[in-house]
Order: sequence, then structure tokens, then C-alpha cells
Amino acid sequence: MKGLLIAMGFAVLSGAANAEGVADLSWLTGCWVQADGDRTVEEYWTKPSGGVLMGAGKTLRAGKLRNYEHMRIEPIAGVLTFTAIPSGQAEASFPAKSQAEGEVIFENLAHDFPQRVIYRKAHNGLSARIEGVVNGQSRSVDFTYKRCGAD
Repeated sequence: MKGLLIAMGFAVLSGAANAEGVADLSWLTGCWVQADGDRTVEEYWTKPSGGVLMGAGKTLRAGKLRNYEHMRIEPIAGVLTFTAIPSGQAEASFPAKSQAEGEVIFENLAHDFPQRVIYRKAHNGLSARIEGVVNGQSRSVDFTYKRCGAD
């Protein structure tokens, strides 16, 4: 019984720490946009609540929706995890590899592409990067976001 109480105490403390980990990512909150010619990428993140950040993204080309993605960041099995559901693809989860002030790196080496999802708080916006290996070649895509409406 005493062991069960100790284990329950650790579970509660672990959950609290992970909820704080989600709260530490509050700098992701809001609407972010990257416009490049006729291509626009937008990402939206809710305020952390209930131990989760919810996100959505879309890519427009010439004003038409090309793809979209539903996302969340939450503790899973005691580890802060980024989960994405891209349009037309299966859900994929990426446990946090590291988290520091203004930066978080999620990694799933078993996933096809990307294997890493990186967010960094930037001076005037948000930097995101996806990277991994495709056909034996390293590949990465960078996103330099600014706040929506901050022209």
C-alpha cells in the first residue's frame, strides 16, 4: 500500500511537471504567418490549458488550400510530445528530445519525414524547422514566421 501511494505521488508530480512543460511553451501561442510569393503558410496555437497546446496549420498557394495539419503538444507517458495529423496522412508523434528557454526539439527517428520538428522563439517572430533523411539524403525545411497582421 505504501509503495502504491509513493507511485501515485510520483505520477501526480510527473503530470504537474509536464503540465508546466506545456505552459513553458506559451511563446508558441497565437497566429503565425510566412508569406513567400504566391505561397502562404499559417500556423495557429492556442494558449496552454488542460495540459495541452492545440495547433492548426495550412498552406495556401495562389490563394488555394494545398494542405493542412492538426497538431497538439501534450505529455504522453511522462514525455512532452508533439503530435501532427497532416492532411491525407496518418497521425505521427514526436517525443521531446530537448527543451530550453525559447526552444523545443521533438524527434521520432522511426518516422519517414520529418524525423525532427524544431521550434525556436525568435526576436521578431517564430522559427520552425523540420528535418530528416529522405532516400539517404539529409533534408530540411525552414519556416520564418511573423505574427499575423504584423506587417
